[in-house]
Amino acid sequence: MRRSPAAILAFALATGFASAAAAGELEDPTAIRGGFDEEGSLLVLPQVELRWNAAGFLIQDTFLSVLNDFPSDVTLRVFYVNGDPPLDADPPERAHPGWNSVDMEMTLTGEHPTYWSAASGLPGPVPLLPLTILDPGFPPGRPDPDGSSERVLRAFVYVFAAGPGDHQINWNHLSGHATVVDYTNQTASEYAAVAYPAFGTHGAPVGTAGEIRLDGTEFEACYDRLFLDFQAVGSGAFTGPVATTSGTDLTLQVVPADLGQTSVGPVTTKAVFEIWNQNEVKFTGTELCITCWNQTRLDDYAAPNSFPLLVLQTDHGWARIDGRASLICDGPDVTSVDAPLLGVSTRVLDFGTGTATAASAVGLRGDGLDTSAVVRYDPLGPPPPLDGARAHDGPAAPGASSAGPGTVRVSTGEGSLLVLPNVEVRWDQSLFLIQDTFITLQNHAAAPVLVKMFFVNGDPPLDANPPEPAHPGWNFIDNTILLTNSQPVYWSALTGLPMGVSPFTTLDPGFPPGRPDPAGTSDRVLRGMLYVWAINGDDEEIKWNQLSGGATVVHYQKATAWEHRAYASAAVDPLVAQGDPTGTPGVLELDGTKYAPGYDQLLLDFQAAGGDAFSGPLTVIADTDLTLHPLSMDLRQESEGPVTTKAGFDVWNMNEVKFSGTHRCVTCWDQTLLSDYDVPNQFLVSSLQTDRGKARIDGQMSVLCDFDFDPNDGALGCHPLDRISANAALLGISTTLLSFEPNLGEDTVGSTLVGMGTQMATVRYDTLGPPPPFAGGCPEDLNGNGQVDFADILAVIGAWGPCCCPEDLDGSGDVGFSDILLIIGAWGPC
Repeated sequence: MRRSPAAILAFALATGFASAAAAGELEDPTAIRGGFDEEGSLLVLPQVELRWNAAGFLIQDTFLSVLNDFPSDVTLRVFYVNGDPPLDADPPERAHPGWNSVDMEMTLTGEHPTYWSAASGLPGPVPLLPLTILDPGFPPGRPDPDGSSERVLRAFVYVFAAGPGDHQINWNHLSGHATVVDYTNQTASEYAAVAYPAFGTHGAPVGTAGEIRLDGTEFEACYDRLFLDFQAVGSGAFTGPVATTSGTDLTLQVVPADLGQTSVGPVTTKAVFEIWNQNEVKFTGTELCITCWNQTRLDDYAAPNSFPLLVLQTDHGWARIDGRASLICDGPDVTSVDAPLLGVSTRVLDFGTGTATAASAVGLRGDGLDTSAVVRYDPLGPPPPLDGARAHDGPAAPGASSAGPGTVRVSTGEGSLLVLPNVEVRWDQSLFLIQDTFITLQNHAAAPVLVKMFFVNGDPPLDANPPEPAHPGWNFIDNTILLTNSQPVYWSALTGLPMGVSPFTTLDPGFPPGRPDPAGTSDRVLRGMLYVWAINGDDEEIKWNQLSGGATVVHYQKATAWEHRAYASAAVDPLVAQGDPTGTPGVLELDGTKYAPGYDQLLLDFQAAGGDAFSGPLTVIADTDLTLHPLSMDLRQESEGPVTTKAGFDVWNMNEVKFSGTHRCVTCWDQTLLSDYDVPNQFLVSSLQTDRGKARIDGQMSVLCDFDFDPNDGALGCHPLDRISANAALLGISTTLLSFEPNLGEDTVGSTLVGMGTQMATVRYDTLGPPPPFAGGCPEDLNGNGQVDFADILAVIGAWGPCCCPEDLDGSGDVGFSDILLIIGAWGPC
């Protein structure tokens, strides 16, 4: 239902938005849980998949990456776990093991990024076992449970830091990804590993050897329930110039596991789904019994299945997923239990040609706290006495310390403020739409809430260059919308429909659409970001930590798609109730006391530009589009302008060789291919000397990024177009472009960057209420004591000379006698 802004505000005032009880369960932003946006001592990759065609040729591989973001060596235990159940022989089909596991050890040296193919175990720091060790023989894998002619081997992976005696240790500097590459369809998808930080001293043992307890005391705990944001099965919600239908492969993994040789077997639970459509209609009854692991298309769920469009009745929906004990899932030798789940949602888009498909994947977030999960394994032996950190551990590198378990900062979960760093619309040179971005928002609370949204143009202003018109830049427009109880919504950035919000083109209207692509292609683009936060009827920001969102970028011409989750900053003041104002109206302070702060540094896990690390039956060449922007933003009509910072990069290759010197000046927003970075460019495979690398990215104040528009007007900062750089918390998106050679196709995968440490940021905006009363004073009262007197003359003398400062009362760019005369003219009370 569409409402006028006045009606929306009237509704907000009528409902009050202040009752925590009416809002349902309140998400605790300080809950200590593992997630996709931090580093940890235990990593879980829920979806690892190999496929072969009927002739036994590899057609799909999964590439696993793990980073050690610490300057000392660490030993890792790596467990492959077969997700599918055992199969008896059915000649000529042989028997297949199932729910079995195999483990390995490897050492990551200081600051070491590594990756390997699940199919081959190469290249790795040392050759690792291929995933086929779980089910060896020929033909490889087992028949596809989905009934295709392909053969599959599907698994999940646990990776954790181990010390003497094979005891798990605190090493909260591990992160990773999985990239699934389909050589037949020439598609790829990518998601981040779930990371569980450990408590205690860095390098020291945690808990009991052989038992990794995700209890919030030894390691961070799990979500109690997962959230699934989905397009209805058969929906045409992503349709643009090409009719596009959507399907979703949902992978769910039971977190507790017994990986020992005398294992009691896998855990069974019932995945219970509560589903809401866009009209807030709730559906229950959809469920699935899971033993160990499950991957099922949403359209293949048993009745009653509420995921298809014909049942859901809207294009978009969201679901809560809970692992529960149920007699329905019990058997002669199986007793189901309540259990936390992990999940990966892989969206598959069909572009209507019969062969053109795209895949994108995201890890599922959730709410609540489950402290019951234990991962058991066989240790090699009792650990020797260890007092504090291991002997070979050096101190953390400056600025490299982990923020620690439970640190409150931005995440990709829920919050009161959301930021989507990459929204992009493209047209070809004939001005036909070729790319759109579809934005989703969810209100997970059982009460309505107003949200304010700012669409921000990321690119700078351009003067007219006939026949090319002038283009605005760094401009923005805001909308206020109402999200009703448990409501999921989505819209096209191009049209603003079906939600009925401003189209992104409002930022740069006219014909031809967009501007010439800064990357030099023949496309035209309009791109930027979106800020969203919860407000009340008085336009004040409020505590409402039950908002989440994401974006799916669909390229119709290339038949590709990828998606990323919104960054979320939770309101953290414990004295503020759900729905109540937090902080100062017009100022969102991401300082750790009002809202969760940003990252001090971002971590980039990348394939070297021009490298072929994802190659298999086809050669796959990689490059990466890196999107960066400062978290701080001034969205007032009388804005002080965008923030400028220097994105400084420390880069390591797979041989732990460190490179520095690469940097990028970022004003407001930047999207640049790694191959196009300025010299010295350490992202090129010819410079990096290995296929894979990692980088830390820090937003720094630097004269290299200061810009004096008019050097003759006095000091830097006197002209409104001057840019003065500052230290800044950055947000980022890494979008990897894969080209399947020779010229057979391409695909895109992307992910939101994880970070480390904390750094404050501020978002400013104009509220609808009256401005605060003027505190008095006048320009000549430079020290603010209410009097224009001799102290103000001394202040002028102290700033004598060229200056862009308050002492330059006449605005000449120079502090001198004329400014003293102005003080004398205003002498006395002020």
